[in-house]
Amino acid sequence: MSCVAMHGTEHQLSEPLNDHHNGLCSMVPMVIGGRNPITESGEDWFNSQPESVQRQMLRSKYDVWREGRVGIAEMTTTHDDDVYGLMRTEASLVELGLR
Repeated sequence: MSCVAMHGTEHQLSEPLNDHHNGLCSMVPMVIGGRNPITESGEDWFNSQPESVQRQMLRSKYDVWREGRVGIAEMTTTHDDDVYGLMRTEASLVELGLR
């Protein structure tokens, strides 16, 4: 869900891509005067998925998301890895203050 939350967000060139272990995320440049190559945010994409896909992806967070107690944007956090440094990961229910 961290990837879904981050998809389509804009960042400065000086900001490193804090992906996760075995992550497939990549930065896509926006060119002045050009079209944004990302046409749909991760949240919009997620919201268009059938309930079965949403449940599978959210797992234990599905009910609190459906109740509006947490948003997709809140489901990403960072942690400091001993080897790779600052990395992005999905926030747990504890980190979201829901358990």
